[in-house]
Amino acid sequence: MKTMPCLSAIAVCCRTGYIESWGRGIQKIIDACKNLGADDQEYIVSGGDIMVKFTALQSAKVPDSKAPKGHDEPLKEPMEEPLEEKILQVLRHIPNCTYDELTEALGVSCSTVKKSIKQLSEHDKTVRKGGKKYGYWEVHEE
Repeated sequence: MKTMPCLSAIAVCCRTGYIESWGRGIQKIIDACKNLGADDQEYIVSGGDIMVKFTALQSAKVPDSKAPKGHDEPLKEPMEEPLEEKILQVLRHIPNCTYDELTEALGVSCSTVKKSIKQLSEHDKTVRKGGKKYGYWEVHEE
């Protein structure tokens, strides 16, 4: 195995004090790569440095293109905001729903719910009637 001279050079550096401590991080990475079936690592000596190069598995590689082919055209219709639609559905069934109840039902933060309801109110899709404690939400249908 041609990597042994580099390993022995690292060991010499460790024993002579050039390397503070002999860690196990790289060895753990090497073992994990072997368990996954990855190619052997490559040791590169450049000047006074020793570098370890790991090759990514084919399944882990990400294509360079950000958009799949055929998806570079603009959308003909704007996408619906699914969270806002979910909020409207909950408010239709439970008009006296609180921010905390919406947060729990939708699995999002309270600030996210408040921002979405603010947008819905600005677009005249919902309005709060009454006070905080005994009020309710009125949903305006389009």
